[in-house]
Amino acid sequence: MAKQSCTGVSGRYTSDGTDMNRDFHSHWQSGTRLKFAEETKLIMKYAETVPAVLGISFHDGSLVVNYPWDGKPDKNSGEYAASPDDNLFISLAKSYSLVHKTMALPGKQCTYNEFPDGITNGNEWYKVFNGMQDWNYFYNDCLVG
Repeated sequence: MAKQSCTGVSGRYTSDGTDMNRDFHSHWQSGTRLKFAEETKLIMKYAETVPAVLGISFHDGSLVVNYPWDGKPDKNSGEYAASPDDNLFISLAKSYSLVHKTMALPGKQCTYNEFPDGITNGNEWYKVFNGMQDWNYFYNDCLVG
């Protein structure tokens, strides 16, 4: 069986071309963002209006459950960046990945990424600031993996 394609990013960009996965407030970076895409503003308003405590984010690319932190200033990309709820995130991530048909199976992921049990810490995978996952976790107390 062929490896899945990991090159897709369809649906990630807003109508004005903004990368939705890099368009949220970051508690690690000071200053005020001057502009957010309209779609980002709608998601932020919805999260304020309809509070959630648990969420999941799906997008194309690698077959993995990714959990916070996605970016932490005192950690280099590729280093583990534990959040205060790290053990809970690991448990939640495994509760999904281990019952998925292929996610936790070796050789079923992208050729350049192998994720034990089908899960990864975001910063350990690659460092990202201004992502929706860390924003939801920090600003809305919502556990999103």
